[in-house]
Amino acid sequence: DHAKRINDRVFLAADKSNVSKIPILIQVSLDSDLVRSEGRNGIDPKEIEKFAESIMQLEGLELKGLMAVAPISEIPESAFARLAGIFSDFQGIYPDAKWLSAGMSGDFESAIHHGATHVRLGSSILGNRSYL
Repeated sequence: DHAKRINDRVFLAADKSNVSKIPILIQVSLDSDLVRSEGRNGIDPKEIEKFAESIMQLEGLELKGLMAVAPISEIPESAFARLAGIFSDFQGIYPDAKWLSAGMSGDFESAIHHGATHVRLGSSILGNRSYL
């Protein structure tokens, strides 16, 4: 079982790091089905609860919340508003999941406005970088 193999590897890494559980976020796809099928990652919002249940069964992981990246083809404001609703529903089922990671250097204000507790500001801090 794929989830069990991942959990075993995570459990070993946590043990080596002297941590009992590794905190994780579930990445939610805010993309359309077509874009999602072309390689962008994340769980379909309709599948979050089922996926979260499988995560909750794994000893080495601690589910802390959700994360998402605004779709390239959509205004971040509307994507983050949708994510806020998804997160609210998720917290109704998993009240201990308090983290919402959304927004990057170009759209973090909108993400914070819609409830993000964590943002990714790499370009703002490190500047534009070229990738190999």
